[in-house]
Order: sequence, then C-alpha cells, then structure tokens
Amino acid sequence: MAPKNNLATIFFAYQEFAEVADFAAFNLNKNQHRILFLAELVPDLTIKQLLETLRISKQAFNVLFRNLAERDLVYLTPDPKDKRSKVINLTPAGMAMITEINRGQAEIIDCILAENDGDWGPALKQLASMYLTHMQE
Repeated sequence: MAPKNNLATIFFAYQEFAEVADFAAFNLNKNQHRILFLAELVPDLTIKQLLETLRISKQAFNVLFRNLAERDLVYLTPDPKDKRSKVINLTPAGMAMITEINRGQAEIIDCILAENDGDWGPALKQLASMYLTHMQE
C-alpha cells in the first residue's frame, strides 16, 4: 500500500521511524525522549528554546524535567551567554540513554538510505509503506 500524497508519505514515514524506538523499555514518554534528543543535539540549549521547539508549557516541561533529573539523566546550568537563562545538559547516564535510543533509529535510516542510494524521497516512501504494511497486519 502506498501513501496517497507527499504529506501522507511524511506522516507515515515518521510514524514508522518513531516506532523503532521503544520508549517504554527506557521508561520514557515521547516528550521526555524529545528533551533528551534536543539536549544532545543542540549545544547550550536553553529552556526557552526547548519550550519553543517542543511547543509545550513551562509547567509541562517542569514535570518532564523533574522526572528526568530524579533519574540522573539531565541537569541545568546557567546559560554562558545570559546568566538569567538556564541550559539543559545531559548527565553521562542521559548521554548513554539517548545514544542507545538513537542507535536503533540511525541503523534503520542508514539502511533504508543505502537501499535508496541516499535519496530521501524513495527512502521516505519506503518507510511510509512499511508503516502502512504494519498497520494491516
């Protein structure tokens, strides 16, 4: 089964990609994963930048952050550019966790891109088709 248009292709490809990571195995929800992912990806990521990127409230962030901090996965430091702001950082345990989660997703993406000669268009279509096939099973 093929998606009907480009928007559907992107939507279903993302769904397939997102299912690769078993957040429950890491006792994470999607927003907690996104916090770890962005903290690893963006150097000196401020809380304000994170809130804007994830489009969540500060109250929602505080609940998510508190849980991650209690598990020794993240911590805050003053922003080197603006001491009034805070930067979110990964602990070694947080870095190890996001590296493990990313490994599975990267393997899938790398494999599918290799099968499609590095061309994202067919790779996304393949991911979307995989998702739609899984839906029918």
